[in-house]
Amino acid sequence: MKRLVATLTACLLLAGCAAPRSDAGAASQPASAPAQSTQSTGAAPARPAASGTLRIISGPGGPGSAAAAENGFYTLETGEDGRCTLLFLDYASNQQTRLCAAPGCAHDSEACTACVDISGGITPSLLCDGERLYLVFGSSSDGSEPARVEVIEPDGSGRRVLARFSSGQEPDPDLYAADGSFLYFLLSETGADGQSKRSLCALDKTNGALYPLMDAPEDTGFWLVGAYDRSLLVKTIDSRNIHHLNRLDADAPAGLEELASWRLSQQYGVVDGDCLYLYDYDKQCFTRQSFSDGQTRELPNPEGLPFESLYSVRTIGGKAFLAADLAEGGVARNSNFCLDFTSGQIRELGLLDNMGHPVTVCGTSGDRVYVIDRYATRQVQESFGGMVSTVERVTPHYAWLSAEDFLAGTANYNACQPAF
Repeated sequence: MKRLVATLTACLLLAGCAAPRSDAGAASQPASAPAQSTQSTGAAPARPAASGTLRIISGPGGPGSAAAAENGFYTLETGEDGRCTLLFLDYASNQQTRLCAAPGCAHDSEACTACVDISGGITPSLLCDGERLYLVFGSSSDGSEPARVEVIEPDGSGRRVLARFSSGQEPDPDLYAADGSFLYFLLSETGADGQSKRSLCALDKTNGALYPLMDAPEDTGFWLVGAYDRSLLVKTIDSRNIHHLNRLDADAPAGLEELASWRLSQQYGVVDGDCLYLYDYDKQCFTRQSFSDGQTRELPNPEGLPFESLYSVRTIGGKAFLAADLAEGGVARNSNFCLDFTSGQIRELGLLDNMGHPVTVCGTSGDRVYVIDRYATRQVQESFGGMVSTVERVTPHYAWLSAEDFLAGTANYNACQPAF
């Protein structure tokens, strides 16, 4: 039962400055219209052809307060003044700075392009597609502010509203994919009659037009879990608790094509790029199935490490980096592991931050791996409804180490300079 609970939990995890920002160009279908499902208007207009590489751009738990690019790492953090600020960690200088587009800015007002307004109680999620940044805001609790997506240039300039969603529409906090033309994500929608549905949608990155690709089945779980080539990978769970991994053509979404299936009580599966990693609880081994070349390979786990659940897999330095739970004496312990594709050997890394948790991997650059190696705790004054109180803020500090040291579990950290 414990294995089932942990596994289901992991599945659910699978959401003097420059000129002030404006809503110019927001949700242009036409430009002033809210983003809404084209299915509600009868005949759906043709979606423009997509360009660029299709890939997942959010972390395994969906978008959060951080996003990686090839040249650095973006974060949303709350400073001493309580303002939410966009920061950028430059891999070239290993210096973190505010993402402000104008020299000489005091960074003390809403006019600063690094400042994100959260006065309405809506904290956005952050995404990066390699070309631009996106802030995904959910709707306000009282419904006065609908959900929206804002787009920002990599230097913090040109911030504008890309799309405003209709009342009742809410982007799901699940995985996001992107190519050169669209953002792909799940959208929940509640109609005037109270009926709800979820749809896999594409949002045009130029004008904010929203195109539904397919409705999620009402009688099964439905998640976006991966992308490769021109395919979106979708996981469904049927009434028998069998997981199905399916392919959906992103350019011509006619229906789902099943690629693999497994029973939840016997195996657990995670997607990385064009590969499915399946862990068999009884055999205590992995299989790695590639959808690009059709090859399936068993990775024997010769040490017989008893995994309880598997949260994410990513390739670093030609090896697989796993975030998983080990079953130890009836208790699940979270840790990081390295899986060698050649030998099938799995080794626990043992790299911890200053709070005793497995280090969080933020991004990679060449042979460097960037991680959160420690957290700084400070007391700040914040005002709530006219009353001032002292709260504790925890700020992550970043460091890098070589991929070789990282995969060997050697803590040779090189500290990056924080912004504040």
